[in-house]
Amino acid sequence: MEVLQGKRKYSPWRQITLCVTAALSVITLIYAGSKGNMIIPVAVALLPALAYIIMITVGELKNAFLLLFVVNFFIPFVGRYWLNAPIGIIMDGMIAYTLLVLLCHVMSHSIIYSHVRMEPVIATGIWLVYCILEAFNPRTISAYVWFMHVRNMGLYMFIIIILVQTTFDSFQTVHKLLVVWSLLVLVAVGKALMQKYVGWDSAEKYFLYVMDGQRTHIIHSGIRYFSIFTDASNFGGNMGMASVVFLLVAAYTKNLFLKIFYFLTAGLAIYGLLISGTRSALAVPFVGLAVFVMVCGNPRTAIPVFLIMISSFVFLKYTTIGQGNAVIRRARSVFDQSDESYQVRQRNQARLKELLEPLPFGNSLGMSAGRGKKFGDTSELADIPTDSWFVQLWVETGRVGLTLYLGIMIYLLVRGGIIIFFSIKNNEVKGVSAAFLSGVAGLFVMSSNNEVFSQYPNSIMAYTCLGLVFLAPVFDAELEKKKKQKEIALTENKDGKAKGKA
Repeated sequence: MEVLQGKRKYSPWRQITLCVTAALSVITLIYAGSKGNMIIPVAVALLPALAYIIMITVGELKNAFLLLFVVNFFIPFVGRYWLNAPIGIIMDGMIAYTLLVLLCHVMSHSIIYSHVRMEPVIATGIWLVYCILEAFNPRTISAYVWFMHVRNMGLYMFIIIILVQTTFDSFQTVHKLLVVWSLLVLVAVGKALMQKYVGWDSAEKYFLYVMDGQRTHIIHSGIRYFSIFTDASNFGGNMGMASVVFLLVAAYTKNLFLKIFYFLTAGLAIYGLLISGTRSALAVPFVGLAVFVMVCGNPRTAIPVFLIMISSFVFLKYTTIGQGNAVIRRARSVFDQSDESYQVRQRNQARLKELLEPLPFGNSLGMSAGRGKKFGDTSELADIPTDSWFVQLWVETGRVGLTLYLGIMIYLLVRGGIIIFFSIKNNEVKGVSAAFLSGVAGLFVMSSNNEVFSQYPNSIMAYTCLGLVFLAPVFDAELEKKKKQKEIALTENKDGKAKGKA
């Protein structure tokens, strides 16, 4: 694959293939438009692109993972414009393809196993085993229902951690991921701006007025925009995580162009969070910045971040400045526990506590709220909305499962923080790793009030960030080694010049 000593030779064939692919796609689409039948021609037009994607990913695990990351981001978009789309099968196929590429690399002995950190693999493996054992829960209606839900509940988490551990062997690859992620953020915010200033398209109108999305998105306090995501909460949570990650990464990135680009991305992500109108999404930057202050270990960065966090809290909690603005007014209401929606959730959880008392292992995977009703559950559990990821876990896996999951996640977050604080020497690696950890922590806390942690694309993005945190010592050793090599080279250069003068 034209690889020598880890460096890829320049090959014009890739550029030629890309140009031919684009030309064939455009010609086919023009022909399809002239005939008025778009479905089959569009599929044919995509075949050359598919061939090119396979060519650049089958021999390069990093590209395969980035493709998985991108496809995962657009899964909600596919679900909106292709009703009843088999999004689970699409993601299964993408993950299976990436695992196949990984297998090819394993067989060619190109995987560096010393990079793999077993702590997150073992921790997520324990949770996966518990989810598998839920198949034997007496409340399980069928193996099909269990299988449909065990993937997103436990399997994806385990697989993504393994893929991250085996894919990211250099810090440069992390920045490639960040650039791709930032472009995705720009697309998401761009689509939200189109909704705000251009209007809804036909698929979005169907979601709002036929599927009753207007009940939660066109409300008295204003319109809640949802971009390409399933709903505004999902959009707000994702933008919250992105705002934390890119704001902190920008502060530590040495490359000036990337620094500016990341700051721009963070600003747009914050704007996306605000126009989503999701109050609970504000927890993501608040919690994320608090975690960062604790783990970064750099007062020069921690103090300004802490002051920003405290100022924002005081502004929203103890002032009425900007109350006339719908976005600020709705954000401020997150601190109001007399809010009716908060009271309803409290009543629902009190009733769930009574119903789940005799079910320590829960109602089985997939058997909560409307999900259970769809599969024939006629109990009262199927009538009570879960409202959050933690409550969904509680209903489906019981207090045993919820306790195990929270214990594993808290362990991974705390352990990641300890690694960053005590083990990482390189300033840039420390900052970027702390940014990933902070973003995941913020989204995790938000999930106590929403189901965002389990939704596309958030879950796979969060697991990716978590896996990268545990690779921080690998990146730290890499950059420290390069730093020492530069110092040695400079010393030798100075010595050589000194001898020449002598």
